[in-house]
Amino acid sequence: MKRAKHSMGFSGKSLTLIISLVALCAVAVGGTLAWLFDSSEKLDNKFYIPDAEIDIEETFDGSEKTNVGVKNTGKTEVYVRVMLVETWRNSDDQVVAEPKDAVVSYEWGSDDWKKGPGGYYYYTKPLAVDATTPNLINRATCTVPKGEALLKLEVVAQAIQSIPTDAVEEAWGVEVNADGSLNLKIG
Repeated sequence: MKRAKHSMGFSGKSLTLIISLVALCAVAVGGTLAWLFDSSEKLDNKFYIPDAEIDIEETFDGSEKTNVGVKNTGKTEVYVRVMLVETWRNSDDQVVAEPKDAVVSYEWGSDDWKKGPGGYYYYTKPLAVDATTPNLINRATCTVPKGEALLKLEVVAQAIQSIPTDAVEEAWGVEVNADGSLNLKIG
């Protein structure tokens, strides 16, 4: 009786075919990965720190100050507030008391400015980049008896980023309404 011999091994052709298939798969996967890595574009993520930069815009001719507003020169939308500082000076530029006969008058500008906490005047809307507020003061004048003193009116402005809104709420003690305007009536 003859016994049949069964072999578990691969023939030379089968082994060559398997090795060829494995090599082909390795080349295909490697080539695909190389193409994916090589073909993806460089993505630049640019971040910047919001800078609240402003300039005071005004005209002064020696006796009156006109067209007082604030321009946003930064890179982000801001809220603005202004303090008006009146200082009386004598001819030697020394600070003196306000003369009793002095008359200071202001012709106020836009209704978008409101007097609020701390004696500041708040522009109640966010100010866009490169935009200028409407005038806070259209015209400020002073009359005083000749030689007594001169009024130096300084306009001191501050700005803070408008987003996130808690920045202005915490720093200035105001609230931001749903439309983005400032609510100065804090109770």
